[in-house]
Parts: sequence; C-alpha cells; structure tokens
Amino acid sequence: MAEQYKPLFNRNYLKVVLVICVLAVIWLSSMNGGQEWSAGRLEHSPFYWLEHDAELRRLDILLPTGSAISDAEQDRQQWRRQILGKRLQPLLAPPLQYQLQSADDHLLLTLAWPAAAEAPDLPGLLDALRQPVDPLLWQAELARVQAKRYLNQQQPDQQLLAEFRNRLGETGTLPLQWQQLFQSPKLIVSGPDAERQAGQLAATLQPQWKEWNEQFGSQSNRSLPSLSGQHRSSLNADRHLLLLAGPLPARHADDYLLQRLAAETARLALARQQPVTGSEYRLLWKSLTDGGYRALLIFSSAPIEAGDLQRVSGQIDGELVQQARQQLQARWQQALLDEQQQLNTLSLLALYNLPLDSLQQAPDRLTELDDRQVIDAARGLFALEPQFSLRINPVQTD
Repeated sequence: MAEQYKPLFNRNYLKVVLVICVLAVIWLSSMNGGQEWSAGRLEHSPFYWLEHDAELRRLDILLPTGSAISDAEQDRQQWRRQILGKRLQPLLAPPLQYQLQSADDHLLLTLAWPAAAEAPDLPGLLDALRQPVDPLLWQAELARVQAKRYLNQQQPDQQLLAEFRNRLGETGTLPLQWQQLFQSPKLIVSGPDAERQAGQLAATLQPQWKEWNEQFGSQSNRSLPSLSGQHRSSLNADRHLLLLAGPLPARHADDYLLQRLAAETARLALARQQPVTGSEYRLLWKSLTDGGYRALLIFSSAPIEAGDLQRVSGQIDGELVQQARQQLQARWQQALLDEQQQLNTLSLLALYNLPLDSLQQAPDRLTELDDRQVIDAARGLFALEPQFSLRINPVQTD
C-alpha cells in the first residue's frame, strides 16, 4: 500500500513564516529612504529615465522581437544575438562598457560609461548595427546555436515542452528579419541627472527615429493559436509525464492579475499536496509580448489520472488564495527596493507599454480580486479539459 504523503511543514508553521516574510519586506522598505522610485518617460519618445546616484551612467536599449516560442524561433533569437555581439565588438572601446543579453521576446544591449565622460554616439552606433546582414555569411553561427539547443533538450520533460512550444510557434527555416530588430526600440537612461541625459540623447536620435518609423511602421503583435484536447506524445521516457498548458492574457489585459494570482495559488497547492506519491512538478509562467503561455509539467512513476489532479485542486480555498496574494504583494513591493530592481521593473514597463505606476498599483488591485473567481481559475489549471494536455507514457518492457 502506498504511503500517505506528509508535508514537511504543517499549515500553521507556514502561516507564521509567511507573516514574518511580509513584515520583513515592510521593514526593509521603511529603511530604504535613499532609493525612492524616481522614473519617467519623455513625451512622444521611446526614452525612459531612472534617477539614482552612481559613478556610471547607463543606457539600456531594449529591442523587441516578438515572442520566440518554438525551437526555430528561439534559434533565430540566439542567432541574432550572436550577430549583434560580433558587430558590437569593433564599434565600442573603453571607457565604454557593454553587455548583451537575450530573452524570449527581446534583446537587451546595456551601455555604461563614467558620469564625467561623454555619452556614446548613439545615432552612429544604431545606424551601424542595423545595416543589412547577409544570412548566408552567418550560417556557422546558426549551426552552433542549433547544436547547443539540441544538447540542452535531451531530457524527456524538455522534449515534451518543446513539442508543445512547436505547436504554438513557427517552425521550419525562418528569415533573419534583421533590420526589424531596430524598428521600435525602447531606451532607458539611468544614473545621475538621468532625465536631462535622456533628453540630450533623444534629441540626437530624433531625425533617425522619424526615418525608422516611416520605413518600418509600428510593430504588430501576432495572435498565438488556441490549443485544446488531450494528446499523447510519441516520445519515450522511463516514467509518466503530463503537460497541462494554456494561453496567457497580455499584461495590460483586465484578467492578467487574476490569472497571475491563480497560478501562484496553484503553486502553493502543489507544494502542499503531491498529485501522486513521489511525483515532481514544474509550473512555468511565460508572459511575453504576444500573451505567452503557462504550463504545468508533472513527472511520476505511476499514471497521473484526473482524480490525482482533483485531489490537488481540492486543496485550493480562500485561505490559500490569501497566502498567494500576500506573497505576490511582498514580492512586488520588494521590486522597488534598490536601483537594480527598479531598473528591471522599468524595463518591463517600457517593453510592454505599461503605465509607470503599474507595479505600485498592483498590490491594491490584487486585494480587490474576488476570491471565488481566483479559486475557480486556479482549480481550472488542474483540469484535463478544456485546456491542452500532452502525455508521455513509459515504454513497457517484458
């Protein structure tokens, strides 16, 4: 007979820990008088600014790309990053420092220079970077990107998730679409006297900005396909895997916060009650330009049935919703505590065209959400229908 699953900590202990964490965040916020949120956006401009004391000025250049979901789209994203990095090397020299990063819906180029030094020639830099690229000359870089992705997808759960992602995104050989990288950048100046510095940089870029808008127009978002139904994968594994997935609303959508709170509540339910004894899980939340997706992956040595999922969803009640609400509120309040977290927050607001006070208003908006609606949404994450499900069953051996 299978042993009954017993959580490591009881419910009362977890409540105490949660209250202590929230109080700690509030106390830290009160001690943080020197890091007030001082940010803004220049009118009719892609420039944002964030004031803080530092020896270096910093310019973050966000290059929106649309969502890279499928393997082919993610390969293209990394391919672009490789090309951009090679182009940057001969263009930048000390004291200018730079860093290049990639995400699933944008590339991020960060420039930093001493506050007493001159700002970089931004129009010249961007113009050099956006010059046409011949993809045939960069096939070796693409091959390396594809090989690295293949090596990183050897586990059954990674392959199952990739199978789902490839149903959402484009597949096959995709065009590089190089110049479109620069059609709607967002630029964030941070450091001392950031607002004035942003204004000066914006003035140098204004003629070029108008030309790009006329050439490319505004970037349009696509709609991800709606997937549903129960499916079985032909992949092999040594245990049972179940993927439950669904679309996410855009960040500005009315129900975004409700879905975010529902997912956090579901995570707490999984931490409290395993679907099957000895099972493991991953809960993914991919909020992207085009909405994105959420996915729950469950791994088990035994089959995962609807009744197992219902036992988890049965743990979801108003008390658990309140715990999830308090955790999110504490996390978002902490996001404004120091300059790096403030910069990360401003980057998110700029990338998704959200009001600058969105994160400050989010804790109060969470409080206004109806618990009954959150409970229903959280329980829906464990239902086999109508959302999309994909299974791997282990190979039977004699």
